[in-house]
Amino acid sequence: MAGGLYQVISVFGDTNQSLDLLALNAKAATAGLATTREAIDLTSAVTKAYNDTSKEAVKRVYDLAFTTVRLGATTFPELAASIGRVAPLAAKLNVSQEELFAGFAALTGVTGNTAEVSTQLAAALTALLKPS
Repeated sequence: MAGGLYQVISVFGDTNQSLDLLALNAKAATAGLATTREAIDLTSAVTKAYNDTSKEAVKRVYDLAFTTVRLGATTFPELAASIGRVAPLAAKLNVSQEELFAGFAALTGVTGNTAEVSTQLAAALTALLKPS
C-alpha cells in the first residue's frame, strides 16, 4: 500500500483525497483482477486528460471501465495499459468519457484486441484533429 500511496501522490499530487484515491484504486484493482499500479494508471490517464482528478471522477472512470470490461472483449489490465494513448485525444475533441469507453467496449473483439483498438482509435482521433 505504501507503493500505491507513493504512486497516487506522484500522479495526483498530495491532497486531502490521497488516501481516499488509494483506497478506491486498491478496491478497483482487486475487483478488476489488476494491480493497484494498473488501476492508478487507468484512473490517472482518463481523469488527467479530462482535467478532473477528484474522487468522484475516479469513481466515474471505474464505473465506465467495469462496464467496458463487462460489455467488451477486454480486461481491466488491458484497458489500463491502452486507454492512456487515446484519452488525451478524445478529451481534446470533446468526446465524452462514456463515448470513449463505449468505443473500447464495441471494438474490442471485433477489430482487434485492446491494444489494437487503442491504436485504431488514436489514429482516427488524430485524423480528426489534423484533417488532410
